[in-house]
Amino acid sequence: ITGTDFNTSSVDVRLEMDDKSDITATISSHTSTLIVCRFTLSSSRTKGAWDLVVENEDGTEVVESEGFSIRSPMKLTSISPELAQANDDDVEVSVDGSGLSGVTSLYLTNSYYGTVTASLDEVDSTGVTGIFDLTDVTDATYDVCVVDDFGTVECDLEFDVTTDEVGGIDISSTPTGASIYVDSEYM
Repeated sequence: ITGTDFNTSSVDVRLEMDDKSDITATISSHTSTLIVCRFTLSSSRTKGAWDLVVENEDGTEVVESEGFSIRSPMKLTSISPELAQANDDDVEVSVDGSGLSGVTSLYLTNSYYGTVTASLDEVDSTGVTGIFDLTDVTDATYDVCVVDDFGTVECDLEFDVTTDEVGGIDISSTPTGASIYVDSEYM
């Protein structure tokens, strides 16, 4: 916590929210302009914006209203579709999970081929939808990652970019003269 005029001999730091028990910090070190502290947060703590309170030894307080946010951790559980062809410039992807309301970025990354960032369509606590431009993207398996507005990165899923190249097949039969059907169409 940075600021001015913190008491150099003793300060207390806590989080406050109406009708909730205060959360007191353990102070690691402090000066008149910097406090280093740790909050122990259990999963049962109320999610949301808490007031950050610094109290000097003489009882004077500084309150940063809604200065600290407690969120559920981001978790990615599924992606749809799980693959798309390279050189498609309009691939809509939906990622499901939890704790996603603060997501500001959705991207694919591969250590050999780089990163592809989606333009976001929709974001809520349980899902993120975005559009990928896979033009000139190398076919490979990519990690799926999201970033929230605090800079937290979560990468739990994979997405395959497949080739868009067209192939061919050679068919022969013994005896000769067999009829060949592909997708129920006579060839």
